[in-house]
Amino acid sequence: MRYASLVLVGLFFLGCGDDDENSGSNNNGVGSSGPPGDPVSVENGGSCLAPVITPATFYDQANPDHPTGFTTTNDTVSDPNTGRMWQRHVDPTTFTTNPMDGNIAEVEAAMAFCEGLSLAGFDDWRLPSLNELMSILDSNEGHPSIDSTAFPDTPEDNNFWTSSREQWNELYFAVNFGIGGVVWGPDLGWDDIYARCVRTEIEIALPAERYTVHDDNSLLDNETGLVWEATTSETLYASPADAQAYCDRLNLAGCDGWRVPNAKEMTTLIEPEPTTPYTTLDPEYFTTGTAWIWSTSPSGGGFLAMAYQGGAIYPNIQADGAGVRCVVSR
Repeated sequence: MRYASLVLVGLFFLGCGDDDENSGSNNNGVGSSGPPGDPVSVENGGSCLAPVITPATFYDQANPDHPTGFTTTNDTVSDPNTGRMWQRHVDPTTFTTNPMDGNIAEVEAAMAFCEGLSLAGFDDWRLPSLNELMSILDSNEGHPSIDSTAFPDTPEDNNFWTSSREQWNELYFAVNFGIGGVVWGPDLGWDDIYARCVRTEIEIALPAERYTVHDDNSLLDNETGLVWEATTSETLYASPADAQAYCDRLNLAGCDGWRVPNAKEMTTLIEPEPTTPYTTLDPEYFTTGTAWIWSTSPSGGGFLAMAYQGGAIYPNIQADGAGVRCVVSR
């Protein structure tokens, strides 16, 4: 259940802090002092349990404000943050979806296509995982949500297969660079889906343990350096801005600066092999009180939200809004 595409290099902890930092919090870690809505200020200093994130971490390519640093040739794109080399141009070969068989044969054909690819002198290409393919998504680019200089011919409205699937339904995930989100299952319809192949250029070791659990409803993802709220409430918010007001009041892990995550950060939590049916996140570490969770990533005049059941990431179409799982980093 490990994500081999994620990168963690050089995390430095600045101390573990005191439990007294959170003594004024309720069960969700929201500060109880002052009127509702007032942010609780906690210095992001030596007591903050969020590690200092160095440039060569997954968060840098999950952060839409950070330059990607792609290096290109005529045929390939290299990403130094992830150690991955990408097929630069989209091959016209497509793999038509067939919802009747769960798209298994179609994805296997896409896998065989990449494994048989010989490009730029390399023959160890493969179909990327969900997190690998999401790593090159850039919501700042608009439509499609990808660096058009590095990847100049990406279709605006087509999906791209990944090798990751939701195990309980055995349905594969695809990434849509038009909406900048994750699509799976029946929503793929009878569509022609592309494959953008990847290879490992630089092997980067992952930490032995995925998560470090804190005793205040927060946990550290050791692969990304992000600290997450473990349990969310059933409150729905009309927009990410409304959800941010809740994050502003959080007092967890001794850190201030809690915020609504972007879509790429949320994707890092998707568990392709869950132990509980119809869950997106590992239930051993996360509980979710709402069906949809907001992100700050823009799409089609609105914002993307993630479905707790299934892992799809779409522009939120729920009339009553979505919940939030706050995150902090530094």
